[in-house]
Amino acid sequence: MKTTFSYRAYGLEIGSELPLPELPAGRRHSDTWIRFGKVKWPGPIDQNLPYNFLVDENSIYLSWQEAGRFLIREGREIIVDPLLGIDEAIIRLLLAGILGVLLYQRGVLTIHASVVAIDNESAVAFLGDKGWGKSTLAAALHTQGHSFLSDDLLAIDFKPARPPEVRPGFPQLKLWPDSVYCLGGDATRLARLHPDFEKRASPVTRNFACNAFALRSLYVLSHGTTVGLEALPVQSALTEVVRHSQATRFLRDQGNAPRHFLQCAKLVNEVPLYQLRRPNDLNHVSDLCTLIEEHCHTSTLSNQPPMTWVPSCG
Repeated sequence: MKTTFSYRAYGLEIGSELPLPELPAGRRHSDTWIRFGKVKWPGPIDQNLPYNFLVDENSIYLSWQEAGRFLIREGREIIVDPLLGIDEAIIRLLLAGILGVLLYQRGVLTIHASVVAIDNESAVAFLGDKGWGKSTLAAALHTQGHSFLSDDLLAIDFKPARPPEVRPGFPQLKLWPDSVYCLGGDATRLARLHPDFEKRASPVTRNFACNAFALRSLYVLSHGTTVGLEALPVQSALTEVVRHSQATRFLRDQGNAPRHFLQCAKLVNEVPLYQLRRPNDLNHVSDLCTLIEEHCHTSTLSNQPPMTWVPSCG
């Protein structure tokens, strides 16, 4: 019999044939499975691309030239077909994102974002392109005592008569060495996420949120000469949410576009989205933390946010 490990992440109880030490321990009653097996590719592969994907009615196929193939089936199973001799750390790194694909199959809205719970009361999420500082800002707020929920993936539940809720992910941040040093850490003591990249895996050993939190605000990071905050109108907010949602690339092939866009519209009608401006350096991280904390302390869970806001410290 194959050894099966039990984990929990994003509201899933996961049984896995691959050890995933980054994930919290779960129960033995799994509703999601990660298994090794052969994945037969159902169509052509473009060898000029680093990865390919194909979608059919119930399955999504992913292929990385330097890692292997994956099959995500019916929102309940991930089949892993790795290249011979591949470092398991690379497979684990890819699975962190592939879980988001599985959640999409289950009808969960997933967005590229990093998330913390301010004062352990309600969640805020940071959206932005790669390298714009989502993880750094979440890590900085965590060092200030706020609970950490997720890095890179925001998974949202919609329940009747309740605000949208954030499912906690797993206790690890992905940080570049300069961000680690900026926050008082030592990057040389942290493992690389990938043997060829400098980005580090930073375990969250305290203040990890194990329960869901109501989502208070979304902040999309943008460049500016000073630190500041401005509410976006609903239409602009919808554009940002759709742009940063993980599922957009699969919609045309799987026919779920109406459901997905209704979820995005519901989100921006119930949760305000702000443009968070800051210079493109690490010298303003403390100011950003102050801005977010003060903004949360002076606002409420409301769809009527102030149109502009700047930190009291100037």
